[in-house]
Amino acid sequence: MAVPFVSRFAEVLITLEHLRDSIERTDRAQDQNLFQRFLQGFTPTHMGHNFVLLGDFNLPSDNYLQNVWKALLDYVVPGFRIYVNDKTSISQESGLSEAYDHIIANPARTQQCHLDDDHLSHDLALAPRSFDFTQIVEAQSQADLEQRIRYHQELGRTVNGEDRTLKKLMDWVNEWRGISASEFRRKMDRSSMRSLFGLSFKTFGEIQTIRRGRWQPLYTEENMDDFRRDMFERIIDMSLDYVTPYRSVVHGFSDHIPVYMTCK
Repeated sequence: MAVPFVSRFAEVLITLEHLRDSIERTDRAQDQNLFQRFLQGFTPTHMGHNFVLLGDFNLPSDNYLQNVWKALLDYVVPGFRIYVNDKTSISQESGLSEAYDHIIANPARTQQCHLDDDHLSHDLALAPRSFDFTQIVEAQSQADLEQRIRYHQELGRTVNGEDRTLKKLMDWVNEWRGISASEFRRKMDRSSMRSLFGLSFKTFGEIQTIRRGRWQPLYTEENMDDFRRDMFERIIDMSLDYVTPYRSVVHGFSDHIPVYMTCK
């Protein structure tokens, strides 16, 4: 195993041990509760306890570390496994790069979620997956999305949630990216304009943070011009797209795509 991954797996081990302890405590409480209810003349059919570990582990699961992951899960929390192995971290230069974000669950302990086709606990058939929004800056992906939407509309079908979300993000890209610095400032200074992440500069000016234990404005008059310039260079300007085509995605949205699953 590569040395940088050792400490990260140590962190995962500690987290999994906490998960195991929580499961054991819940089982003891549930057994006691079931016994008490039995004495009262009835038993519940479902206690409602579901255990899911989800997050950015900074540990890939789609390469030689697969066996390490499996051995660790089998040893600490038998029955649990990784349900998302997609590349989820985003490089400004190349797009999706590493499989760092995972959903870890056990179908026997997560009965209200659809983990896979073999463990479908309800009728929303959507297994754990990732949502790739990096395609909103890819010309071919944009064309494919428009074609999918037209196809469904022509047949009178409802466009799925992912494509509806992608369409909104793509419309944002087409409206804002590539405009001049002066046009960007004009659009953001208009109090009625709220297209940039739903916010105007007036709204940004109202955002507060905590410094030294006190609420203070995140952006002040002194640093607002720097903030505006930085936003334009990182998100709006397209002059460096030939080097970092995913720069606007990383700075405007996130350097990871989300992972999710369907639950009741």
